[in-house]
Amino acid sequence: MDNLQKLEESIINSIRQGIEDLRKKLEIHGYCPDSPTKEDMCTEQNADLKKRKKIPHKAVSVLKEWLIEHVQDPYPSNEVKEELAKKTNLNVKQVKFQNKHV
Repeated sequence: MDNLQKLEESIINSIRQGIEDLRKKLEIHGYCPDSPTKEDMCTEQNADLKKRKKIPHKAVSVLKEWLIEHVQDPYPSNEVKEELAKKTNLNVKQVKFQNKHV
C-alpha cells in the first residue's frame, strides 16, 4: 500500500504543478484564474487593452488596399493619413497604427 500512496501523491503533485503552470500562463496573457469571470483583467495595462475597440473590417480593407497599391512606398504622408482617416471613419492615430501592422 505504501507504493500506491506514493504513486497517488506523485499524480496529485503533477496535477497541482500543471494547474500552477496554467495559472502563470493565464496571468501572462492578462487573465486572473481566480476571478469570477474570465473577462476580469489582472493589470491596469491589460484593462486598457480591453477597452480598445476593434478596427472595423471595412476600414481594415481600405487600409490594406492602400498598402497593396503603395507597396513600393508604404509610408503615407500626413495628408494621405488624414484622407484615409476620413475614408475609414478612424482617427489619424489609428490609421498610422494600422499601416504599421497591416
